[in-house]
Amino acid sequence: MKGSNIAGSIIGVGLNVNNEALSELPQASSLHLITGKRYDLDTVLTAVAAEIQLQLQQVATSPSEKIQEAYETYMFRKGKVSVFEDAFSNRFNGIIVGVTAQGKLKISMENDLVQEFGLKEIKLLF
Repeated sequence: MKGSNIAGSIIGVGLNVNNEALSELPQASSLHLITGKRYDLDTVLTAVAAEIQLQLQQVATSPSEKIQEAYETYMFRKGKVSVFEDAFSNRFNGIIVGVTAQGKLKISMENDLVQEFGLKEIKLLF
């Protein structure tokens, strides 16, 4: 970071395409398992890369508030009561309400207080 601005970022994308079984990853799936179709990997790569490029161009010209708003729109289980497990194996119910500017997950707890969690501090159980 440079001051309050991000100077760089690394983006990683993992996509299971034609996998038929993911027994070692019980919460994972693949395009094939979801749709029942097989996909040409080069076609998928080209489409995903083009979409990433388009989204990055929009990020470069959008205010950070709009980017965060768009990101939060697609958050998995946002606004739904979910079960979480913390680093000490304690389970609790909470509702994902968003993320902080620093990337921490904001969860509304059962006592209606919003608590922030960093990477690897909690796990969503579903």
